[in-house]
Amino acid sequence: MTQFERKRLLGEGHFGKVYLEYDKGLGDYCAAKYLAEYSFLVTEHAEAQAMRLGKHNNVVEIFSTDVIEDVPVIRMEYLPQGSVAAKYGREPAPVLDILLIVEAACRGVEHIHSIGLLHRDIKPANLLLDDKHVAKVSDFGLACRAGEVEETPIPYAAHLPPESRDRGSITDPLGDVYGLGATTYRLLNGDRHVRGKMDNPNANLIKPDYWQPYVHKSLRRAVMKALHKDPMRRTQSARDLRHDLEHARPVVSWSPVPETTHQWRGTQLSGTRWEATITRKKRSGDFVFDVRRDVSGNGFRTLRADTGEYATAKDALQQAEEVLQRIAATGS
Repeated sequence: MTQFERKRLLGEGHFGKVYLEYDKGLGDYCAAKYLAEYSFLVTEHAEAQAMRLGKHNNVVEIFSTDVIEDVPVIRMEYLPQGSVAAKYGREPAPVLDILLIVEAACRGVEHIHSIGLLHRDIKPANLLLDDKHVAKVSDFGLACRAGEVEETPIPYAAHLPPESRDRGSITDPLGDVYGLGATTYRLLNGDRHVRGKMDNPNANLIKPDYWQPYVHKSLRRAVMKALHKDPMRRTQSARDLRHDLEHARPVVSWSPVPETTHQWRGTQLSGTRWEATITRKKRSGDFVFDVRRDVSGNGFRTLRADTGEYATAKDALQQAEEVLQRIAATGS
């Protein structure tokens, strides 16, 4: 009789299914990943992963590996908050939330690289959140030792760096850095806006040509450097990317108002709240950009110096970009 009682399916992907199981021996829950179709990827590396990854605050802890009826199984800690992809869906998340998540993921990848492993499948679905909203790197179905890379095709090619497109596999740490950059780009801008471009089979690489208007320039530069097509000019480590993102943290963290086109909300650590909108006048047809601030909970007041009327939506959006990015970077 097995000591594990299967409760329900948590999710499934290219490399298997993950179930919630109850460990009757320990009296606790775990997540069990069953790898059937691609079991050959795991048998050589699962034991090494379980032994060498050890404990790290930003890596999902692996409890054990097993083989049940010729199916490799990896049992790991259960994080009921689920993945970053599931939490935010296809919409942009608040900028500071994203940076804290990716910075934590960078720490996890730093640890993975420090013990000589590559992850090779960094994406929002493989970042899980604990009860304190701290991100942990998960899913080591493609992980391998850096010096023993097998050129196994990766099903989700959108996160492959240009140098790996021909062979279809990540072979060095810079490939994981590119995956972190792609993850950051997706979360900042929302899959609804950028995922279709990334999944284009004719695309050679991610082209960060779409940005939410409030993503300020230093943050854009940090992400674009991590996505550089030339590995020698790319951010050279997960640690370097983490430092770049930390230095680019916004003073005001903006995000779109759900189910709107041109409405945004901002918050900062001081408690000040911000709102910004682009609306259209019924009579003249002009577009009005308006930004407001609530410093101490006494109500929003318009920043008249930044408010204006424009003949086209494009002009209004250009003004919005300038103002929102300035506020993001400076708080004023």
